[in-house]
Amino acid sequence: MIFSFTKAGWKRWEVATGASNCQNPTILEGVLYTSCANGVVLALTMDEGKEVWSRKLTDSLPTDTYTVSATASYVVVPYGDMGHMTGGANGLALLERASGDVRWTYNISAHSPGAPVFVTLLDTLANSLWGVAAHCRILVDGAIPDNWLCDAPTAVRASVANARVMTDGSELWRSPPENAGTFTLGGVACGEGLVFNGFSKEDGSGGLQALNLSSGERLWAKSFPQEIHNAPAVGRVLLRYGHPGRTAAIVGQGGPPGAPLPIPDLLKGTVVAVDVTDGETLWTFEPPPWHHHGAAGSTFLQPCMPDLFSGATIDGRGTVYINWSAGGITYALRDANGDGRIDERDPAEVSAFDLGSGATGPPAIAPGMLFVNACRRPSAFLA
Repeated sequence: MIFSFTKAGWKRWEVATGASNCQNPTILEGVLYTSCANGVVLALTMDEGKEVWSRKLTDSLPTDTYTVSATASYVVVPYGDMGHMTGGANGLALLERASGDVRWTYNISAHSPGAPVFVTLLDTLANSLWGVAAHCRILVDGAIPDNWLCDAPTAVRASVANARVMTDGSELWRSPPENAGTFTLGGVACGEGLVFNGFSKEDGSGGLQALNLSSGERLWAKSFPQEIHNAPAVGRVLLRYGHPGRTAAIVGQGGPPGAPLPIPDLLKGTVVAVDVTDGETLWTFEPPPWHHHGAAGSTFLQPCMPDLFSGATIDGRGTVYINWSAGGITYALRDANGDGRIDERDPAEVSAFDLGSGATGPPAIAPGMLFVNACRRPSAFLA
């Protein structure tokens, strides 16, 4: 089912899709675009939920969380289903936004011999403030040209970033991993002419790298003590009140909570903001550790297994919104005093709301509203 609600929380309409696992939609010019596990891509009117078009793309699509992406002319979705228990696709497809006709498909496994794809979460960059992304689009004076797309496929032994021209799917460049044994579980984000890709390593550590959007050249790579599971968010963040701020990439560190097992686990994580030009750490935030059976709100009968942190969202004032999915808490973060450490006890730096449920997708911003689609408790916060 797909539901639409008013700002006050009243249900406007619902649409029965006949499929499970319909994914995070994107909305453009009054039309909602999503895709479902049965391989169908849908376009619905936002005012009434009426079908604009429906396209059977393939036999099945991933069941793990991702977000459909749309530009002025095209819609981007995963292509194929790896059949793994955690979902994932081995390619992507470009559809005409007006009709749903398939323009091209791209099979990552076929184009990356020697780097077998295990699972690819094709999350998308909804706009310059949203953070979950496995495709990136160049923003030029606030506009998104229709001829660029990049993605970060996930491989067991190697993570290879590819870029291609959106109009025909031809490959422009590829960037091999800096070290063997790295893999990508989230996607990428673009900004300042760069591609930002978080990654994990076999030893449980992780990192973030910046690639030149035109050439794929690696400009810098930064290591972290914990793995990176979600895509970065890129935008200007507040460093202290009265300061213009700096453009940063935001990532959450730490492995996912997993299933609610009988023995509780102690989960710790860190949110970090780094300067996009050189990877310098601007600030960090550590929520209280979570010592429970899986993520907040997750039960054996109704498991919720999100990433440790959701993707982040950055608003126009430089405040970062992110879900600490282990504890089920949504945070608003800002380094008000510029000391490089966001203090949970300082109300000038941290606002929080305990939803009691985790969320993998980033908080969504609309005029006068912040929306969090948590597993058990979808919630809207009004300005």
